[in-house]
Amino acid sequence: MESNKQAGSGVNRQANERAKEVREPKSPVRVMLDRRKLLAAAGLAGVAAVAGGLWKLPKTEAAGPVSSDGVSYQPGASLPARSLTDKLGEWVSVKDFGAKGDGVTNDTAAIQQAFAATGANGAVFFPAGTYIVSPAAGNGYIVTIGNKASFSIFGQGSSSIIKVADGAGNYKGIVGLSNPSFELARFHAESLVFDHNRQNNVLPSLTDYEAQLRSTISNYSSANGYGHIRITGCTILNADGVVSFYFPKGIHTGKSVKIENCSWISGGNGNGNDFDQSFINATCDSMTVTGCSFEGTSWAFAPRTAIETHASNCVIANNTITNFQIGMNLTGIAQSGTTVNQLCANNSIDVSREGILIWSQSLAPANASVGFKNMIVEGNIVNVNPYQYNFGTPVGACRGISIYGGATAIPYENLAVTNNIIRYERETGTAYVNKFPLKSFGAIGSYENGNQTNLADRFSIKNNKIVNCPTSGIFFDLGRVRGLAITNNELIDCGTTISGTAQFSNKVPIYLATSLESDCLVADNTIELTDSAPTVTDFIFVRDRANGGGTFKCFRNEFVLKAGADTTNVTDYVGVYNSAQKLQFEGTVPLEAIRLPAVAGGIGSKATIADSGCIATKTNASTFWQKESYGASAPAAGSWNPGDIVYNTAPAPSGHRGWICTEAGSPGTWKAFGPIEA
Repeated sequence: MESNKQAGSGVNRQANERAKEVREPKSPVRVMLDRRKLLAAAGLAGVAAVAGGLWKLPKTEAAGPVSSDGVSYQPGASLPARSLTDKLGEWVSVKDFGAKGDGVTNDTAAIQQAFAATGANGAVFFPAGTYIVSPAAGNGYIVTIGNKASFSIFGQGSSSIIKVADGAGNYKGIVGLSNPSFELARFHAESLVFDHNRQNNVLPSLTDYEAQLRSTISNYSSANGYGHIRITGCTILNADGVVSFYFPKGIHTGKSVKIENCSWISGGNGNGNDFDQSFINATCDSMTVTGCSFEGTSWAFAPRTAIETHASNCVIANNTITNFQIGMNLTGIAQSGTTVNQLCANNSIDVSREGILIWSQSLAPANASVGFKNMIVEGNIVNVNPYQYNFGTPVGACRGISIYGGATAIPYENLAVTNNIIRYERETGTAYVNKFPLKSFGAIGSYENGNQTNLADRFSIKNNKIVNCPTSGIFFDLGRVRGLAITNNELIDCGTTISGTAQFSNKVPIYLATSLESDCLVADNTIELTDSAPTVTDFIFVRDRANGGGTFKCFRNEFVLKAGADTTNVTDYVGVYNSAQKLQFEGTVPLEAIRLPAVAGGIGSKATIADSGCIATKTNASTFWQKESYGASAPAAGSWNPGDIVYNTAPAPSGHRGWICTEAGSPGTWKAFGPIEA
């Protein structure tokens, strides 16, 4: 609010004295007095008269016409005149009540007076300055909002700072509601900095932190909650509370939360102890978090979670999260029951444990048969840094995008995970995979934690890129699935853990062990391994736990190995738990010397081995695959089958087009074919 830098430090008497200075022309001509001078002349504390709340204050103010008598205001000849007292009372400045903003004086009481001075529809302005605040006895909210229909606070961006005092002790929050039985219909905060000053207000124990929220803005103490919350262009410095923006009580129809272009800088988790923490947490019917940035102070003090949603009609987009343990929790846990229509798109996330964690879990007592419907997770970049995880036993595992289930988990419907990039630190030296529960480790997937009754209905994993996940790139274990499609994904060096204790399921790039209730499509995926001796056991493993009639359909998947790679550890291209299962592998892509289940591979299947020029094709119902390769002579080593072909890379007159294997062996019997004219 650059036009308001000098707003409000006067009283009624000053207003009248300044008004006398206005020239009184002989004719009834209106004179122009700019907004800055108007407010400086009479920064009057009064009742805000902005209907429906102060939702979007203009960044610049046009000059306002004041009458020749100096006590009335008329914006135009055909518009009604208002008293100057009424006009000046629209905004209240905290400096009207003695706030210094000098970074030394404790301004808590003055700010509270300003909050109280506004009526049913209030707006309080913080001119440039640093306003020191501290909690009173009882550790409640530092400043409170009374019985307001709507309320707004705003400042001048980075120059308007509300800072918690050194050694202030514990507190519920900086701004909160004072009356738990009153519903705040509208609230808006804009262009303010909130500095929690955690470095100079460290509490002695984890219990101290968990005892209070230490929030920035919250309605936690309200039974009735809120109507509509909007926070724009605010910066939160040095936060270490349980929740920064916390709006859990929006239990009535039509509640909305919109948080835009806000920044959290140097956020921590108290004294280094880990506790359940979300910088944004809201339960509502409509939620938007866009253009925000969340920066943890360091990996050693990495906060738990940046964003946690309990909302339908939810858009979480274009946010940046760095140095956090978890990027975001997208939940189906809502007061109103099933959450619907959630979009998580184009976020950049840099974490030590979880990127995007999706919950489908009911409250107790259960209030919904389905956790969420219609969720899209699209276009996100997730960097997972497990070596940077510095805490004790984690809650959960080390996943990029996943669904968490448990004893209270419930079904979910229509989830699309598309066009995301997930990258891990490459395991070197020490196997970081040993830090986490291996059964639930995976870049994209679901682990139901022993609950096989939940149904994943219509789940699509498409066009994602996963790099360096030491265990399964795509992982589903337990649970029921219907309409699961895994297509066009690129997995590079997944399932390549160096851990000596890793289980079989950790060494499979795509691992599916579910109870099928319909066919499962695994098609057009590429799995590339760049190691000379890959540690994977199978490239794809499938198991229908229930043998319920569904079919795994693996079509046109391609596997790429480094030329000359040692495939000793590889057992199967597609591992099958039970050969009696209904399986279709038409168009799948086997690798040269890897054993295949007899049922696997349809006619036309092909394999490509990087840089070797070798292609294998399934030409009949036999258990071996015809290979096509290139060379200057017939092979002198390797295992070959009848029908395998090597094309001549140096054809010459009187030579041959290539050689064909006529008898299996190592290297087998080879005959030239395709004579070339002299």
